[in-house]
Amino acid sequence: MHHALALWQDEALQGLVLPQVHAHRHVLEHLRLQAQTDRLAAELELGSTTAAAVDLQQLVARHPLDERLRNLLMLTLYRSGRQAAGLAVYGEVQRLLAREVVVDPGRQLQEMQQLVLRADATLLRSAEAPAVSPTAQMQACAGISSTAPRDRPALSVPRRNRLRRAELAN
Repeated sequence: MHHALALWQDEALQGLVLPQVHAHRHVLEHLRLQAQTDRLAAELELGSTTAAAVDLQQLVARHPLDERLRNLLMLTLYRSGRQAAGLAVYGEVQRLLAREVVVDPGRQLQEMQQLVLRADATLLRSAEAPAVSPTAQMQACAGISSTAPRDRPALSVPRRNRLRRAELAN
C-alpha cells in the first residue's frame, strides 16, 4: 500500500475546473487520507512506531481536526515511550475542537487519553505480540499449511472438501 500511495502526486484532478470535479476531488482526497491512515495503523500494529510517528505528525498538521489521526498519534507516541507527548496531543486537540467547533473530543479519543494517563498495559499488547501476517490469516482460514511444499499447487477448497468427505466415508 505504501508504494501505491507514493504514486499519488499533488492534488487529485489538478488542472480540471469543471463544476463536478470539485466533488470528485474531495472524495478522492478523503479516500487517500483513509488509505494513509489505514497504512499507518497497520504499521503501528507491526511495531513500526518511529516511522508511523513521523508520518502521523505530518498528517495531523494537514488535518488537525481528524480524531482518528490524533488517536493513532497518541498511541504511537505512547508505544515509543513518550507518554507525555501523547497526552499533549490530546490537550492540543481538545483546545482546538473547543475553539473551532465548540465540542469535546469524541469517545474514542477520550478513552485513549484515559488509557495513556493510566499507562494501561493493553496499549502495548500489539507492539509486543508478533503480528500475524495477512497471508498467514488467509492460509489458516483456507486450511493451508505455511510449510506446504511449493512444488505442487495447493488444493482448491472444493477439491479438498471432496477428498475429506471421501476419507470420512471410508
